[in-house]
Amino acid sequence: GTDFESIYGKPVIFSNFVKRLWCGSPAKAIFVDRLLSEMRHSREIWNYINGTSVPNLDEKLLLSTKKIVVPTNGVLESFEQIARAIYNKLYSQHAQTLTSLRDTLLPRLISGKLRLSEAENTIAEAIA
Repeated sequence: GTDFESIYGKPVIFSNFVKRLWCGSPAKAIFVDRLLSEMRHSREIWNYINGTSVPNLDEKLLLSTKKIVVPTNGVLESFEQIARAIYNKLYSQHAQTLTSLRDTLLPRLISGKLRLSEAENTIAEAIA
């Protein structure tokens, strides 16, 4: 199989909802990604979903009816630089390590199976 992380340089998560859209440039792709993310957050994306047991994005409906204002190339390129800096922090190894530690240690702390001092030591060792 293909090692998608080596292709994209970031972790890749798949689901039934994944669609591949060609945007023409990385700057436009990041803009579309943020637009779709906002549509999901506001639940507007559900206006473009078909299927009941397995919801599926109707990209033809979305692309033919959704009206958006696309910024100039200069604005898109500036936005891309800002977004890439944020993405690099979100997907850095340090952030991944902290996320993994949180997901591993928090349930044990809440249940009382791990003491705070032990958790602090584990975190200190992991980020050293």
